Amino acid sequence: MSPNSKKPPSDFQNQNTYSTVIHIFILMIALAAVIIVSTGMGYIKIPVVAVVKIILTQISGQLSLIEGLDNLFPVVVIDVRLPRILSAAIVGGGLAISGVVFQGILLNPLADPYTLGVSAGAAFGASLALLLNIGLLGSYSVPLFAFVGAVGTLLFVIYLSSSSGGVSSNNLILSGIIVAAILSAGISFLKYIADEQVAVIIFWLMGSFGSKTWMDVSVPGKSHRFFSGSGYQKSHHYIAGHGLTGSRNLRFCFGNHWLRRAAGASHDETDHRPG
Repeated sequence: MSPNSKKPPSDFQNQNTYSTVIHIFILMIALAAVIIVSTGMGYIKIPVVAVVKIILTQISGQLSLIEGLDNLFPVVVIDVRLPRILSAAIVGGGLAISGVVFQGILLNPLADPYTLGVSAGAAFGASLALLLNIGLLGSYSVPLFAFVGAVGTLLFVIYLSSSSGGVSSNNLILSGIIVAAILSAGISFLKYIADEQVAVIIFWLMGSFGSKTWMDVSVPGKSHRFFSGSGYQKSHHYIAGHGLTGSRNLRFCFGNHWLRRAAGASHDETDHRPG
């Protein structure tokens, strides 16, 4: 075989598969590193080594790993910062997957929920539910209206792009941009007539991870169960054995004094000082 002959397709496929696995592995390590480093940031600075020890203690239940650490650190890491950071990572992953699905189906790198009008439709539906104060389904009312708005917008975009005789990715994107612009104007109008409720609409549209807990992280509950195993039981016995008052809602709760300090630390993102 001559040196200039092409490699068999199977060799290229194997090489691409190996390269993809390497890239995924590197990205997973980078994501874990970012999560750990971010968990230590905030008003209360926590060393990276301490963050790793606290997480390993929750997984393994080896309380000796956190001996000598500030009793407040486990509260801040496990119950305040880590749920928010993991929620942000999961939401970011979901957005990335939705973008990949749109681009894979339409075979267009410009396709995403924003250019197709899906995000604008969801925002319009949620704004309408907040403006009319619809609470028939409790806390699920606003997400339901957002979902219905997104699906309805997508169906309308498909109908609009197919009215010329055929559906193409370019027509879908152009139709989505037009519909998104119209819905954005509609959202601005809803804000205008919302009066005192405009703050609620703006806050929902901007989003926030400030109040996220392990119940929000669990998809569907695996992360919550992962951090609620034997480590929590041993930690609870450790707290009771040292004469400290624990709380059922906090996996690491070292007395009411630490709870008050943790309540102040929960405002890290807004840079408030604890009282």
